[in-house]
Amino acid sequence: MTILQSIVLGITQGITEFLPISSSGHLILIPAIFGWELQDLSFDVALHLGTAIAVLIYFWRDWFDMLNALKLDVIDFVGGKIHSINKLRRETILLLTLVIVSIPVGIIGFILESYIEETFRSPILVSFMLVIISFYMLFADKFIANRKPNSSIKFIDYLIISLSQVVALFPGSSRSGMSISTGLFRRLDREKAARISFLLATPIILGASLVKVPQLFSASSGQGLIILAGLFSSFITGIFAINWLLSFVRKNSLLVFIIYRLILGGVILTYFVLY
Repeated sequence: MTILQSIVLGITQGITEFLPISSSGHLILIPAIFGWELQDLSFDVALHLGTAIAVLIYFWRDWFDMLNALKLDVIDFVGGKIHSINKLRRETILLLTLVIVSIPVGIIGFILESYIEETFRSPILVSFMLVIISFYMLFADKFIANRKPNSSIKFIDYLIISLSQVVALFPGSSRSGMSISTGLFRRLDREKAARISFLLATPIILGASLVKVPQLFSASSGQGLIILAGLFSSFITGIFAINWLLSFVRKNSLLVFIIYRLILGGVILTYFVLY
């Protein structure tokens, strides 16, 4: 792999991890389109680590407030000022919720991720998932357009949205596409669904990346600069992608992403079937 290829794949990861068009799918399609050898999974780890850092830094204030509230509540609990969960600060409850609902997704991902990544890294399978999830996104978008959004978010909402990320293990599905759409089905508005999607993605992406860091170092002999180029480019583009998407969904539906997914899935399926 050259540095140019690394940067292209890093930019691809940074954009597609947060836009609902599937990062894992595009990391398979880009090499296929340009005739490059499919990169090792350890390189994908570096790209995901870059976007994990991006989402962590973008929402640093949220995480800082949650961790600070947890610290204060622990101090109050030790001091005997807190006797029930109802007395915890709102930010502490949010942090505990994000951690709890991420545990089953993390366990499922740990068990199935390697098998799925090695078995489903096929352009044809990616194209099927691009199309299938497009219809899920379309129905979700129509659902929220015809119903009054829900202003309050309950634990069950976080849990269901988090569990929907399991589908994103399959290349072509999209973590943000699944979680945002599921948020819409839970009657959240688009911006709130996107924000919750990113907060829920933070522990999952970061945890999955950190678990695979040893694998990255073992495969990085002589490739350090190339890996850093991919990581840095995915980090920078990830920051811009998060900001752009949150701004976009305030006034727009997901239709443009749905159309893109359908066209891309159809073109890929036609190409690989015919040629």
